[in-house]
Amino acid sequence: MTAPVTLLMAVHSHQPVGNFGFVFEEAYTKAYDPFLRVLERHPAVRLSLHYSGCLLDWLSEHRPEFLARVRALVTRGQVEMLASGYYEPILPLIPEADRQGQIAQMRTSLRRHFGGEGTGLWLTERVWEPELPATLAAACIAYTMVDTNQFLHARPWLPGALQVQDDECWDLLGSYSTEYAGSAVRLFPASKRLRYWMPFAPVERTIEFLRRLQRDEPAAITFADDGEKFGLWPKTFRWVYDEGWLDQFFGALEREQRWLATTTFADYAARTGTDGAVYLPCGSYEEMLEWSNGSFRNFFTKYPEASAMLQKMLRVSRQIQDARCSRRRAGVLAKAQRELYTAQCNCAYWHGVFGGLYLTHLRRAVYAKLIEAEQLVERARPARTGRGRRGVSGSRVVVADVDADGREELCLKTATMGLVVD
Repeated sequence: MTAPVTLLMAVHSHQPVGNFGFVFEEAYTKAYDPFLRVLERHPAVRLSLHYSGCLLDWLSEHRPEFLARVRALVTRGQVEMLASGYYEPILPLIPEADRQGQIAQMRTSLRRHFGGEGTGLWLTERVWEPELPATLAAACIAYTMVDTNQFLHARPWLPGALQVQDDECWDLLGSYSTEYAGSAVRLFPASKRLRYWMPFAPVERTIEFLRRLQRDEPAAITFADDGEKFGLWPKTFRWVYDEGWLDQFFGALEREQRWLATTTFADYAARTGTDGAVYLPCGSYEEMLEWSNGSFRNFFTKYPEASAMLQKMLRVSRQIQDARCSRRRAGVLAKAQRELYTAQCNCAYWHGVFGGLYLTHLRRAVYAKLIEAEQLVERARPARTGRGRRGVSGSRVVVADVDADGREELCLKTATMGLVVD
């Protein structure tokens, strides 16, 4: 008799800092709430959920009963909560101290809302860079999900029995260990096929594919994608809820339990070893790599607006760290750090099909937080003595390469304005 197949599912939900309130409300009404209602009706279906800190803040203020319902699912073992950077930053883009602070803030929030800290991590936009295992291990994160296409460079060294190739797609089953400087983390390859089929293909097609994965040894396949596609994306609410796709899919998973299991990533990792070691280059999901011409960081050479915002964020982060080293006012700096973390929300730094960098209200929200953080750091500075390079009304001038283009700029700071002359 063939061994069972395990379907691992991670559903991620997020709304960016600065987004309009009616967007949060529509996403809740069309996606977050109805998804949870269907899940509550199918207690045998187990999966992992992730809500960004931005969204958790909104839910805590406007829909606290929703968080109580999620906690009930966690308590009965049906749901595992995934950690992340609190304000959904692209982790490789922010300094290590900020990575650790953001993940720690999220784990604290998970403990407060749901009773557990989260040992798995939702990797924002699945942007992977090779040094991340050291960051994740230091933050007590044991595993994360990256897209299957990121494993292509390692394909010749991956177990042949766990590779599924047909005319439509290449899938990789199982999970794999990777490390950086001796710090290891576990990677689950997320299927592009399932990402495209769920919820858009008929339920029977997905179940039949999963049935084909049965083999002599246990097999696990990972689905990891956005919760908004379950109702908020155009035309999906009717298909997913009015016509019952999600209810039918969860019902099929329950009916096929003889050979098909669902579980959380935490439980799977606790009882199953990895399927080998792997080393991955920088990457993300295929569409992201198309938009960025192969590397996420290309957004910052293609768009000066994105680069300017990124470099200001990094300057503010350095200012806060420098101020901490000199033991300035701790309370003010803690508030500055919160503003900085909020400004590290990823969406305004790049663009996809649904906007991002192109949405001025998101960019304004980021700059507002950065300016507030900068002003708080300024308040924490000790009183200055002497003339230095200061002008009238406390203004000062700095010459530095502030946009990392190899050429120096002139920076003027006054009590009411910050100006960079390129």
